[in-house]
Amino acid sequence: MTDDVERAMQQPQGSFFMDDAKGFQAISAKALMKVLEKYEKSDRTSQAENIANGFVSRGDAQNHTEVSTNLKNQTGIDLSAYLRNSPNIVERVNELTVSNIQLIKSIRTQYLDKVQNAVMQAMVQGH
Repeated sequence: MTDDVERAMQQPQGSFFMDDAKGFQAISAKALMKVLEKYEKSDRTSQAENIANGFVSRGDAQNHTEVSTNLKNQTGIDLSAYLRNSPNIVERVNELTVSNIQLIKSIRTQYLDKVQNAVMQAMVQGH
């Protein structure tokens, strides 16, 4: 979304801009708000899930390797197969994935809220 807004801001002949009464280029707040609302309403759940799954999977793989190595060094027993099949670990990885998905979604919402607030303040102030 950031790229779309920034790209539109660089194109003065685009729908984001209009000539005002003073003859200079100004951002059309209505057009910008319309685009922001479109992004706000779009569902990005699958993208957030992919990012979160990748993040948790990489962390899990690194953690599994380190814990397995440490346990083997300390006990002399390879427990890596047990760690992979532990229902407690699987449950915790799933919890972390859900938590990361929610965090990723909240970042998008927070960003859109900040942009919308800035646009509304500019409109109220007559900019």
